[in-house]
Amino acid sequence: MWFLVLAPRYETAVTEQFNARMQAQMTEDGWYNYNPALIKSFAKMKRTVFIDVTADWCLTCKANEAAILDDDDFRHAMDSLGVALVKADWTRETPEVNALLRSLHKSGVPAYAIYPEGDASRQIVLPELLTTDAIVEKITGEF
Repeated sequence: MWFLVLAPRYETAVTEQFNARMQAQMTEDGWYNYNPALIKSFAKMKRTVFIDVTADWCLTCKANEAAILDDDDFRHAMDSLGVALVKADWTRETPEVNALLRSLHKSGVPAYAIYPEGDASRQIVLPELLTTDAIVEKITGEF
C-alpha cells in the first residue's frame, strides 16, 4: 500500500519543499545566493555550478554582468547545460565569501569559477574577463 499510494505523494512533497527552499535562496534575477550548504546540495545532485563573486562597487563585475552574465545567450547556454548560477555578493565582506575567494586563490572581485558536478575540489577558476563561448567550453570540456 505504501509504495503504491503514499510513496509517490511523499516524493512529490519532498521535491516541492526542496524547490521552495531553493527558490527562497534565489535573487530577483534568477541566481542562487551563495552559501556553502547550497554548494553541498548541488554536489549531492551532481549539478554543475557557475559561481560569480561580485560586489556592487566593482566596475569590472558590472561590465561582465552587462556584457555576458545578463545576456540571453549566456542564460540559454547555462539553462541548456543544466548549470546552477550562484552569486556570492562581496559588497560587504562576509566570512563565507572571504573563504570562497581564498579557495579560488583570489584576493578580490571579480572572481568566477565552475564546479563540475558541484565538486569544489575540481574547481575551474576563470579569468576576470569573460565570454560565453569560453565558459561553455570549460563546462563541456571542449578545449
